[in-house]
Amino acid sequence: MPAPALQVEYWPTDRLLPYAANARTHPEAQVSQIAASIREFGFNVPCLVNDAGELAAGHGRVLAAKRLGLADVPVIRLSHLTEAQLRAFRLADNRIALNSDWDLALLTSELARLTQEDAIDPALLGFGDDEVAALLKAPAGDGASSSAEAEAAAAAEVKLADRFGAVPFSVFSAREGWWQERKRAWIALGIQSELGRGEAQRADGAGHDTLSVARGIGWTGGVARQDPSFYEEKRAWEAANGRKIDTTEFRLNHYSNRPRGATNGQE
Repeated sequence: MPAPALQVEYWPTDRLLPYAANARTHPEAQVSQIAASIREFGFNVPCLVNDAGELAAGHGRVLAAKRLGLADVPVIRLSHLTEAQLRAFRLADNRIALNSDWDLALLTSELARLTQEDAIDPALLGFGDDEVAALLKAPAGDGASSSAEAEAAAAAEVKLADRFGAVPFSVFSAREGWWQERKRAWIALGIQSELGRGEAQRADGAGHDTLSVARGIGWTGGVARQDPSFYEEKRAWEAANGRKIDTTEFRLNHYSNRPRGATNGQE
């Protein structure tokens, strides 16, 4: 039996009920991003609900709508789904969005057009300042060398997950709850979230500048800092040697800018 045609309705914001077992989190910072997106672009993605008004998708959008003082929001009722299907859809809608990749060349081109030509605030796009800066950093050399570098990157199947440690998220898909999980993992590994903000760069208070730390100065064997050149060199090594390599092993034994005398016990 085919699903019924979906219809957009407008319901009072207070009529929409959060799902008590919703597994996705929406930190305050992410709700602010969603609110800014709605303010700039409009409420373009309807919330999905059952007949009772319980949310199947759109928890973050409802929080943002309330913050903006919106009286009504667009909704679509999923009357054709069973209760079990609704529970499954909630997970699938959140998880499948995380399984896609970016075409770096096209992403960089779009970011450049939006931020440089159209003067769109990068904060509206959901990317961090460091991510935008890394993507828009122009490669050295003429057009021919740039093209060669782009082809090499494509051949190595460059992914933002490799470049930044996780796929950068936007208010339209990943919903930033994963950012909190990633940040907790980084803290557990001893990495300070203040890196790059002018604070002390290491736990011992040595205070190395961001670029020096990214290049390995003062680094004692932890995971790689935010250094795009490191990941580019690591991918090139993996392509040349036909295997993946652990980040720490590569930085200690093969990275051209590894700290003098550093070793992981294999040298």
